[in-house]
Amino acid sequence: MYSKNLPLGYHTQDTQKYCGAACAQMILHQMSGGNNLLKQRSLFKHIKDNNSPAEKTEPWKSGPTGLTKAMNHYNTFNNNCIFKIFDKLTEHTISRKIIWTIYHYNVAAIALVKGGSHWVVVKGFQTNREVQSADDESYAILGFFINDPLPKTPDPHPPPAHSTGDRCGDSLVFGIDNQHISYNTWIRDYMTPNAIGDFWKDKFIAICDNEPAPLENGKVIIVKNGYDGEKMIDKEAAMKCAMNYLKDFEMSDNYNFKEILNSVLPGNPVMVQRLDRKDEYYYLVPMKTSKKHVNCLVSIDGRFGTYRESSFAKGINNPLGFRTLNQKEIYKLIEDWKHKENKIVNSENYNGPLKINPTMVWMPCKESYTSYLPFYLVSIGKSKLFIRIDGEIFTELTKNAPMA
Repeated sequence: MYSKNLPLGYHTQDTQKYCGAACAQMILHQMSGGNNLLKQRSLFKHIKDNNSPAEKTEPWKSGPTGLTKAMNHYNTFNNNCIFKIFDKLTEHTISRKIIWTIYHYNVAAIALVKGGSHWVVVKGFQTNREVQSADDESYAILGFFINDPLPKTPDPHPPPAHSTGDRCGDSLVFGIDNQHISYNTWIRDYMTPNAIGDFWKDKFIAICDNEPAPLENGKVIIVKNGYDGEKMIDKEAAMKCAMNYLKDFEMSDNYNFKEILNSVLPGNPVMVQRLDRKDEYYYLVPMKTSKKHVNCLVSIDGRFGTYRESSFAKGINNPLGFRTLNQKEIYKLIEDWKHKENKIVNSENYNGPLKINPTMVWMPCKESYTSYLPFYLVSIGKSKLFIRIDGEIFTELTKNAPMA
């Protein structure tokens, strides 16, 4: 296995619409050698001002054109890397284009993911062998390392004063410093065709170096299921899968994760149901230290036992802060919410028998774009509440809310 993961500082996006600006901020900071950390507000203004005429008439915050122009405008550090939009590709060829930018230029790429709703930084990759050239078709992609700027700084906190060593990425609600995504999950859940507007519709989009993209998909490894999918795998199987996949992907040998994965063991897995897909479930398996700190979360398919993705703590002193809520805590959150929101919601709609769904739920939505922040589904009479695992309460989930 060949692996490359650039040392890219992580920063959350300051607002719900700043994902493109946050991605630019992270990459430009790394390209400057850590000397120039631009403000997201300034980057966002430059992006918006330079969106193409078509992008300005569509619901883009950071259009591909505006974001690419901002990257080239502020890149005064690496004259060898000129950024360019790539769109007339398949999910496989654009993934290989991203890999060449990282491998050859030591520069992260920016990818438009989840149907065009969000921008993320792709800072590393794993392949079955070292890359030979920009159009090398012989290697197979195993996974990607990303910096996802979501979630935004939680309310009521103001945007952080970004700096090296700030608190960005020090817990789930302040973002995840390192994420690894299996290639199967990448092409199924992340690198999907854009559905925003008409100009870029149905395109796979990434911002990379300006060398020509490969023309062929290249070698693809077919993932074998560990189970037949006829029934849910149990928690013990999920825990075993999590340990095995961390070994298979050589995470403990990766210098970024070696210390935080030292002697971790799987804790109690949490089962989550996808609301947007029929009969799809996944487990979140917390990997804990002897002090019960969660240093890693491994996501395992709930039926087939395949590896989906994983997230890692920023450091041994910054665990992910992942913990489940018990029934008493959920009841208390609801009572406090009803008291706080009594002038906003009709309290009569939230009276009656209270039932907590036995399985947590999630789908990509404005209230949680990361599968690591699922919801407790609570029925109260004829109404429903979605209580995010960090305690935030919502009366509904907003699907297909573009933020890019």
